[in-house]
Amino acid sequence: MYKDIKKRGLKNIKKNYLFLVFLCLVAAFISIEFIGSLTFAKRFTDKTDKKFMISEFVKTNNNTEIFDSKNIFETTLYDTFSGTMTFKTYSAIKNSFSVSEYVIPLILISLIIVFIIWFIFINPFNVIMRRFFLENRIYKKLSKERFVYLFKTKKLLNVSYTLLIMRIYLLLYLFTIVGFFIKRYSYYLVPYILAENPSIKTKDAIKLSEDMMDGHKLECFKIELSFIGWHLLGIVTLGITKTFFSNIYEMTTFSEYYYQIRKQSKEKNIKNIELLNDKYLFELAPDSLIEEKYSDVINIKKDIKKDFKISKFKLFLLKNFGISLVDSKTLNEYNENQYNIVKIKDKNNEIDKLTYPVRLSNIKNIRNIKILTTRNYLECYDVMSLICMFLIFSMAGWIWEVGLYFINHGVFSNQGALNGPWLPIYGRGIILIMIILYRFRNNPKKEFFWIIILCGFVEYFTGLYLELTHDGRRWWDYSDYFLNLHGRICAEGLLVFGIGGLLIVYFVAPIIQKGLLKIRKNILVSICALVFLCFIGDEIYSSSHPNISASIEKNDIVIKK
Repeated sequence: MYKDIKKRGLKNIKKNYLFLVFLCLVAAFISIEFIGSLTFAKRFTDKTDKKFMISEFVKTNNNTEIFDSKNIFETTLYDTFSGTMTFKTYSAIKNSFSVSEYVIPLILISLIIVFIIWFIFINPFNVIMRRFFLENRIYKKLSKERFVYLFKTKKLLNVSYTLLIMRIYLLLYLFTIVGFFIKRYSYYLVPYILAENPSIKTKDAIKLSEDMMDGHKLECFKIELSFIGWHLLGIVTLGITKTFFSNIYEMTTFSEYYYQIRKQSKEKNIKNIELLNDKYLFELAPDSLIEEKYSDVINIKKDIKKDFKISKFKLFLLKNFGISLVDSKTLNEYNENQYNIVKIKDKNNEIDKLTYPVRLSNIKNIRNIKILTTRNYLECYDVMSLICMFLIFSMAGWIWEVGLYFINHGVFSNQGALNGPWLPIYGRGIILIMIILYRFRNNPKKEFFWIIILCGFVEYFTGLYLELTHDGRRWWDYSDYFLNLHGRICAEGLLVFGIGGLLIVYFVAPIIQKGLLKIRKNILVSICALVFLCFIGDEIYSSSHPNISASIEKNDIVIKK
């Protein structure tokens, strides 16, 4: 049986391959699954050993250690939370104080913060990822809105709580001889059950999984065991084969396995099986039902304009670069038309049965959260908005870098070559993404690829320029990172820029634009002009008096001009 399941799972890899790779990468990155897949992406050298890390967290400002280095608490603390943000959170909070007796409360505060982040954002990703893989079985495309469907359905806390209880049960069974092994497979379907019905009660989800897996535990174990060769190959290839093939293969296989167990359980009519009632997660809806539920979208199509009374040059800038040189009234009309295009795009996929039809879901209490609603990512911006965006993202980049440095080192340090609160490399990069890559906005895959290329180009030549103009001094160095180019760019950083760029152009920028439009134009122009003049002044001053507090010592080999 399981060989047929694996064949169907292998076939489903082809659909949405890159997006499925992305999902597994995120799962590995946040360490909820596929741990070891990112071995190839880690730094070549680890310059911080355990002893140094621990001592930094347990030392006070006068260099007296609160705990002896051999203290069991210290060892347990490291072994338990190494690889998480707990230590960094604790360090940042601790360095805001100078009294050593605060160390225990600060550790507790850090643990609480980390638990909340894990409970709300990380833990539910188990279910979100499985939902994507289940939809991938039958639909040709995957809607990115599924990332927030647990928020929109008000089921996030229920899902995370159920997963937490399941983990506690497994932890308790760990103290028995064979209980953990048996219960691991008894609870194996809980995340899949929650993916299909996130409103199911905790006790029902766990009991339903136990009943469905009755008589199938050994079978599930055999399927897992059949991937042992791929796991060994993943070790040899430092996780590369796991990242780009076997992780996805395993997930598509077990999605098929869940479908088969669900089907058999329906036939046996086991207790509470009616709670698994998401019919169109496993089969396509009839045309008549689609037409009935999506009649309004069909009507919106009729209102889409194709022609605007705008000069060819201005229309060229709008369509290819998203830059507006037209009056505000015409721009509002054009953006409203673009928004209609965005609104019906995802719904068109649902109408054409390319993605899951959300309106046919059995979860009725889907809420309309403003911050999670569809954004007009095809929106065009006038020159004033672009200047404001440049300043906003330059300052946001500065806050990001200063915040990261504070978390990592526990001290405040101005980052970048300028003396003011901005990193123009972020502002320039975002504006270039918004303008040059506007034509790819309807294709997130191409957008992501070109964001990486563009950000790599900007970061590399910005670093080179700073070195040439400051006698070889560097403000960042990726020499110890995997796949770096002259220490100026690296694969890991570009991946972060790619994901961040997508988030900004599809989500953040439209929100900022909406806020800017609420400000009176004369006030906006005055504020923007004042801040921009300060920025230009800092650029001029810093050209001869750069901020070197965040820079790296000069290279041994100074680049010749």
